[in-house]
Amino acid sequence: MKGRFIGQLCGFITQGRLIVIALLLFFTYFALLIALPQNGVNTMLRLYSSRLLMLGGIAFACYYSYNAHTVNKPFDALLQQQCYPHTLAIFRICVFLIPALFALYPGSSISGWMLEEWIDLPVSERKPLPFMDWYSMHVPVGRQIADTIQPFYKLVSVMGLLGLFTRFSTISFAICNFYIYSIMSLYGKPVNNQHMFWFPAILALSDCGRVFSADYLLRQYWHKNTTPVTRGAQYYYPILCIWLLLGVFYFFPGFWKIWTSGFDWIFKGYLKGYLYLKWHELNNWQPLFRIDQYPVMLVLAAAATIVFEIGFIFGVLHRKWRLVLIPAGMLFHGGVYLMMQISFFQLFQGYVVLLNFDRLASKSAGSRNAPPYNHKAFNWQLAVFGFILTGNALMGVLKTNSFPFACYPAFDTEVKVTGFEVIVYEANCNHRIVYDAQLRNLLNKHYTSYNLQAREFALLKAANRSDSLKAITEAKAITAALQQILACDTVYFYKTQLGNENNPKTRTKLLQISP
Repeated sequence: MKGRFIGQLCGFITQGRLIVIALLLFFTYFALLIALPQNGVNTMLRLYSSRLLMLGGIAFACYYSYNAHTVNKPFDALLQQQCYPHTLAIFRICVFLIPALFALYPGSSISGWMLEEWIDLPVSERKPLPFMDWYSMHVPVGRQIADTIQPFYKLVSVMGLLGLFTRFSTISFAICNFYIYSIMSLYGKPVNNQHMFWFPAILALSDCGRVFSADYLLRQYWHKNTTPVTRGAQYYYPILCIWLLLGVFYFFPGFWKIWTSGFDWIFKGYLKGYLYLKWHELNNWQPLFRIDQYPVMLVLAAAATIVFEIGFIFGVLHRKWRLVLIPAGMLFHGGVYLMMQISFFQLFQGYVVLLNFDRLASKSAGSRNAPPYNHKAFNWQLAVFGFILTGNALMGVLKTNSFPFACYPAFDTEVKVTGFEVIVYEANCNHRIVYDAQLRNLLNKHYTSYNLQAREFALLKAANRSDSLKAITEAKAITAALQQILACDTVYFYKTQLGNENNPKTRTKLLQISP
């Protein structure tokens, strides 16, 4: 019955019909945007036509993916693939390379380097993480703890790179990364580095030390175990999990952009608002190339962003598209960094598995037949990997950012270029006036831009609803950070509009705090 229904559905949803529906919705959207008067009804119609067009595109991608495997059992075809362990081993090396270099660098320190901005913040600065309330408010954090685990962390980092006692080193490294990277999300706004835990966690659940490892040499020359390396599903499942995990990370930010704002996010300059807001957070920093001054390029960049984010999870399941996703991802993240100083380059570790390194096995393994697939032997891997993917997908559906499960930044609502409120600082320090640029530069050394932004938004929200107690609490926390660096007599907090930070006439004083 189920197969008949799917067959009838696929018979109705043809490629031609999907294209016709998409074109009709696209022209409807532009007619609403350009030809008709702009009002609330028009806005809602544009939003719903955008949603339908996006859902149609997703349906077409699902239809294409369904037919690209086998007609009868496409999901079985996806799950029953096998590969050599070489791709997984190279992924292990990439994940452990930078931590191992950190471990070997003289004077490297967890508390002084990795956690410098968070390690000394008091417990009162913490904010409960969704679904992780108890952990986020009670986990101990301090320099003494970081210095205690540091030798062990460095040791397992080098062991993981070398593939020595691989199972022990990957499990230990994953546990350490959970603790270290969770600390960065405890104070205000979660930092999206969850992949720094999930990548080693997936390695810990896999046989990633089968080749290119000290364990392999020990088996070959010490224990005289000369069993040849063969293909197996146990090497493919972790790779499939990483593909889908990357797809989930990308898919929901793109999905929420269209679902929340429609194609207005592309054609009405929403990206420009986020550029200006980020430049404000970075102390009015500006890139060498001002893409905001070229409207056509801005629209193309916004459209490419959504196509890449939503399309990644579908493209990654097809071999020919995986090779396209690598340069596309590099352009995407490189552009985001150049324009907004937002770095997700650590995600490139996962891009390694988009390449197929089975050719490296050809000389040593020869053309051996793959052993018969055993469903029961690897059900535990499927269960755990399914849990990882389901948890992150659920957070994506809820648009919730936590740790270790999370929805990556959606940037889905409108940041108006005019009218968006921001905080401006001014301080009186020993009869000397210190202005916003210098104060924000000092604050960015104490807080991450994410956490400072969270505090400023909380202060603005409290001030706008006349919650003076909450506003004073947030202002005092920021003042305390400045007091550690400058001997300030008074710190003034002003409200102004984005783009008018340097115009004193547009400011409205919210608070003044005297430490």
